[in-house]
Amino acid sequence: MNILGLKVFGHDTGAALISETNSGINITAISEERLNRRKHTSRFPILSIDYCLKNNNMDLNDIDLIVFNERRNHYNLDGFFDFKYVNEHRIYDSKIGKTFCWDESKVHIINHHDAHAASAYFSSPFEESAILVVDSSGNQGESQSLYYASGNNMELIERSYNRGIGKLYDLVTSDILGFKHSGDAGKTMGLSAFGNIDIPKYNNFFVPQFHGIDIDVSKYIEEDEINLCLKTNIVSAKKEQLMDLPYVKIAYEIQKTTEICMKHLVNYAWQVTQCKNLCIAGGVGLNCVANDKLRQATKFENIFIQPASDDSGIPLGAALYGFNKIMNNNKRFRMNSASLGKKYSTSNLIELLNKYSIPYFECDIDYLVDCLSSSKIVGFFYEGGEYGPRALGNRSIICDPRDPNMKNKLNSNVKHREKFRPFAPIVLENLVEEYFDINIPSQYMLYAPTVKAKTIKYAPSIVHKDNTARVQTINKNNGFIYDLLKKFYNKTGVPILLNTSFNDNEPIVETPLDALICLLSTNIDGIYFPPIYVPKIDNQEILMKLVNQRTKNIIIQKEEALNTFCIN
Repeated sequence: MNILGLKVFGHDTGAALISETNSGINITAISEERLNRRKHTSRFPILSIDYCLKNNNMDLNDIDLIVFNERRNHYNLDGFFDFKYVNEHRIYDSKIGKTFCWDESKVHIINHHDAHAASAYFSSPFEESAILVVDSSGNQGESQSLYYASGNNMELIERSYNRGIGKLYDLVTSDILGFKHSGDAGKTMGLSAFGNIDIPKYNNFFVPQFHGIDIDVSKYIEEDEINLCLKTNIVSAKKEQLMDLPYVKIAYEIQKTTEICMKHLVNYAWQVTQCKNLCIAGGVGLNCVANDKLRQATKFENIFIQPASDDSGIPLGAALYGFNKIMNNNKRFRMNSASLGKKYSTSNLIELLNKYSIPYFECDIDYLVDCLSSSKIVGFFYEGGEYGPRALGNRSIICDPRDPNMKNKLNSNVKHREKFRPFAPIVLENLVEEYFDINIPSQYMLYAPTVKAKTIKYAPSIVHKDNTARVQTINKNNGFIYDLLKKFYNKTGVPILLNTSFNDNEPIVETPLDALICLLSTNIDGIYFPPIYVPKIDNQEILMKLVNQRTKNIIIQKEEALNTFCIN
């Protein structure tokens, strides 16, 4: 049984393929942005479909069911790709959708929040759970949904169609703070740590109304048929004003309001379901500061948050919904790793390095630990890429958290991003309680507990302004990255490394070619492709050749995919 899950329009499109074999369940999943190199892309996921099928040695005829989320009032293919509001790329994607070789008997279109809910529950360790979905907006305008699930049965209990906390957070992010509307909520969360200031004019700036699953923030939102904007008199910030008042205070207020809203929703979910387990999905599920407050206050015994809980996880949710709920398959996918991407061969890497005369050599973990402990910044390219917006070791830039200047060095010289943005620690799971106020595993970097004094002293570069850090815990199941961290601990006495996603202002790297481009265009010191180490070189000619090669590759891959999957 082979199920293809898709997100075919809107931001963060992509594909996921579940195949059932004699040895178990195999999943390949990727966001289109990793392949076309456009952050939060809304393009038809033609490259993602091709990627998933090729990684499983399949073609479209091998697929038993195709599942994706609906457009408003469109639950079948009739008129699905007739878009009311069009621009050049939307018209182009509409043509792809209309000419794609759909076998309509295999196509099943589901609700957006149903896909979110399935992405969490059907990948969780639970056989029974409440499911809470909280995002900016589903395709029918839904904002919060509550489900109860048992076995393969997942039933909606209650849903809100009012503008909710996710939409308000997005609008503050775009209309007041001047970030991008989709994908930049994490910047607001990072900025909020600087706004814990008593200013009566802005204290309790947002006061929502609660009615069960419904969170009413309509008094702050102006809307018409097309656009939404905030009902405030605050002028949108310029980049140089972000660290000033009232902007840091407003960021703090919307973050605090989100935490209050999530506590209400989680408490309500427990009152209604009286279940011991809770799954959380939707974009608000990535708010690790709010998640940590929930962890400490909830009556639920266990919480599972899917690492791609935002819209990038919709394809996985659609595929799991088809596999478990539509096809009623009793086998379950238990997510124990977010590494759902393909693996790249060392031989192809060496061929690429030799083609462009890029130096390299083999090294062991001890060499890498020496590099890291001497404040070198190293990119790691290992196994398949992780699904979702977090880099968890396989596509990470890693460095020494003991260096108090490392945060500023990364933000200004490598990531080229705002100076207030924090970086995350990876820590040995058995020692996490010595350094952070958390007593559960945090495998997917979805909690931001308070740091302890020991952390401030020995790992200052991962401590945020509010003395929190977005923790990822590591154990033996993490393989190579565990061995690296253990050896770093043995050498330095600190069981923590700084981890950030392997990218500049672009999607996380997917291929060795992407990684090499990032090496040559930033100030990282090298990349480790086990067992190959590629040191930094300054050569703009080689960089331009690599960029041109990638552009050519993307064009060729897209043309081949279009010829394979589309009529005419």
